[in-house]
Amino acid sequence: MLYRMKPWETGVLVEFYLPKKASYQGPLHDCLKDALYIDRVRSLLGERKAEILSTLNVFLAHRGCGEEDWDQILRNIPEGILGGWSMYEVDGVFIDREKDQSIRERLKNKGNENTSLSDDKDAAIFEERTQVVRLILYPDLRNVQLIAGQNCSLDSARGLVDAFMHHSTARSTDFLEDHGRFWDKKFPDRKALERACRYMEEWITAAGVLVFGYLVWAISDAIGTKEKVFWVTSSWGLNINQVELEGTHRAGDLPNKGLHATPYSVRS
Repeated sequence: MLYRMKPWETGVLVEFYLPKKASYQGPLHDCLKDALYIDRVRSLLGERKAEILSTLNVFLAHRGCGEEDWDQILRNIPEGILGGWSMYEVDGVFIDREKDQSIRERLKNKGNENTSLSDDKDAAIFEERTQVVRLILYPDLRNVQLIAGQNCSLDSARGLVDAFMHHSTARSTDFLEDHGRFWDKKFPDRKALERACRYMEEWITAAGVLVFGYLVWAISDAIGTKEKVFWVTSSWGLNINQVELEGTHRAGDLPNKGLHATPYSVRS
């Protein structure tokens, strides 16, 4: 058996943190499984639009989108954007600052300002198992290559994706203003470069809507308002190398993740 390392791709690693509780496991797994099917994702995002938009206002404004763009954003979520997930658990310790302040005020009123909070039965420091859901999302380089045109090399598409995902705003107009002259040399013409940049901008917006608008919102809705806050972290510019059994795909080719891309899949 011969395994072959394939060229690197650039993506984003996302982690979602929540308390490990038995009652959360059913809703959590149901939401994650549903996220693998784009029709279920689009259905929920459409049916609960008003509630989800209230969660995403800041994100959409940062991406230069509004409520009027919602239907287009849903159409832009690629079918294969999520191929799976992994989970792990860690020991967590945190302090409830509101409860901590309340305890301090109560002790102060009792004249016990020097009393150690750690000795108080209502101390605001908690220990619990933390469950972490990990996702890795990355755009299909062949889509970028296809959208740019047949004279765009895969290496040029790979380089653009990497540069775009490292850009401070990851918006096509800003990227082209900052780096357009350099990337003009790598693409057949400016129109091809603009199409590729618009695709990347829309992919990043779609990825954010999937994570925050679908997964985080649906999971929090399914388990109920039992938590004050959820943490989501992301690491952009993640390099991914797949080591694949030879013969699974053509040598040097990228796996087909089921994305639908044509030169008309981005707004002109």
